[in-house]
Amino acid sequence: MPNGGCTLYVGRDPRSCQLVLPASMDHVSAVHACIVWRPESRALSLRDLSSSGTWRNGRRIEKGATVALASGDHVDLGGPELNRLGIHIPDAAAPTEPVP
Repeated sequence: MPNGGCTLYVGRDPRSCQLVLPASMDHVSAVHACIVWRPESRALSLRDLSSSGTWRNGRRIEKGATVALASGDHVDLGGPELNRLGIHIPDAAAPTEPVP
């Protein structure tokens, strides 16, 4: 995470987000999602903050919901198979559920 922080915001707003996508991507919200790293438990989580949806491994996350992320997961912003982020956690086990 930037500057040793534990929270990374993803979206189109460069004032609010650390991972900024182009303003022309109108299917991505200004502040679309939040990724949180908990170093004490080596846990990574994702919270959907969007109006257009966030998907983990092909399944839509309920707006406002937080889900755990595992190494090997993929996250889509704004629609399935759009703006895909791959998750890699060094020295982490592979995901326990199959990735479609």
